Amino acid sequence: MSLLTLSLPVPSERGLISKERLAGAYRLSAFYLARTVSELPLTIVIPTLYFAFVYWMAGLNDVTAFFMTWPILVLSVISIQGFGLLIGSLFTNIKVALLTCDACILIWILLCGFFTQTFPWWLRWSRYVSHVYYPLAAITIINSRGLEPVSCNNSAVLSMPKCSDNVNAFITDEDILYQAGMVLPIYCYISTLAVVCVVFRIAIYIALRVRP
Repeated sequence: MSLLTLSLPVPSERGLISKERLAGAYRLSAFYLARTVSELPLTIVIPTLYFAFVYWMAGLNDVTAFFMTWPILVLSVISIQGFGLLIGSLFTNIKVALLTCDACILIWILLCGFFTQTFPWWLRWSRYVSHVYYPLAAITIINSRGLEPVSCNNSAVLSMPKCSDNVNAFITDEDILYQAGMVLPIYCYISTLAVVCVVFRIAIYIALRVRP
C-alpha cells in the first residue's frame, strides 16, 4: 500500500508543481527534499508498529534479532516507496503508474524465492533483479541463526539433499540458507539494498527534472 499511495500524488500534482516552478516559487530540489523529509516519520512509524506485532506473533528469533531486523525492514520500505515515487514521476497517467507498480511487485515476489526456491537453471539469475530478494535474504539470515539442528528423520526436512545421502544426518541453519540460495554474507544483501534505495532517489530527482 505504501508503494501505491506514493505513486499516486506525483502524476496528479505534476501540473501544480510545473506552474509553481515556472513562477519561481521554489526549486525542484527544495520540493523533493521537503516531500521526502515530511513523509519519513510516517514511513518509519507504520511499518514499525506492524512489525512489532507480527514479529512476536510469528514466533521468530530473540530480541537481538528483532532490533537487527527492524532497520532492514525500514530500509526496504523506504526503497520500495522510492520505486513507487519513481514510477509516479515517469508516468502522467495514474492508471498506468498503478498497473506498472502492480506488475513489478508481482514479478519481484515470484522471483525472490519466498514461495519457491526451485528455479530452472536458466532462470536462477532472476532472483538478483528482484527488489524483495535482498531484504528477504538478510532477514532470513538473521532469524535463522542459532536454530537447533533438525534430524533427517523429521518429515519436514526429508527433501533436503543432505538427508538423501545420510538419513542420520542433521540439518543446520547453514544447510537451510544454502538450500534457499542465500549464501552471501549478510552485509552484501544490506549494502545492495542501500545502494538500490539511493539509486531510486537519484532517479526520482532526474525524472522530475526531465519530465516537468
